[in-house]
Amino acid sequence: MNKCLSVCRSCCKFKKKEVYFAPKITKKEIAKIKSSGLYQPVFVPFKNSEKVFQISLTKSKTSNSTFVCPFLNEKTQLCNIYKIRPFDCAFWPFILMYNKKKNKILVAHVTQESCLITNELSKTEFETYYKKNANKWINRKNITKLASDYPDLIWDYETNTFVVEEIKPTTKKQRPS
Repeated sequence: MNKCLSVCRSCCKFKKKEVYFAPKITKKEIAKIKSSGLYQPVFVPFKNSEKVFQISLTKSKTSNSTFVCPFLNEKTQLCNIYKIRPFDCAFWPFILMYNKKKNKILVAHVTQESCLITNELSKTEFETYYKKNANKWINRKNITKLASDYPDLIWDYETNTFVVEEIKPTTKKQRPS
């Protein structure tokens, strides 16, 4: 959505209490960034995972209370890796998360304060645009395989979300410890 690119960028900026939600990225996505020549050594294993990492945020140059993705150009407010950005970034303002019992994977929408653009949409606009696009992602990106290959890519249950869809039950292999 062009409005996202030109107006907001809240998905690339985090308050100190939100740093935990820095985007997750798979080893395969990191390799894609490396091959593009845009690589920066800013990835740390997510909870000791060998296949899923998290982007280390940097202190914003424009705000003392904000941390930003190191791939965000703060002058232009554009992402340097936009065309090859990780799934976690491309899927935003939706996240994949486990339910409370960790036996199902859910597609959830983050709170509206985390995505100011969706705050401006009517319920109809949200249903037709965002929810429809989330369903396209689910079908196009084969979320089931992604969840199987990278269970650490799935977020723990978050209360400040609303569930859009249930993807599938998890297997014991997929459930985080």
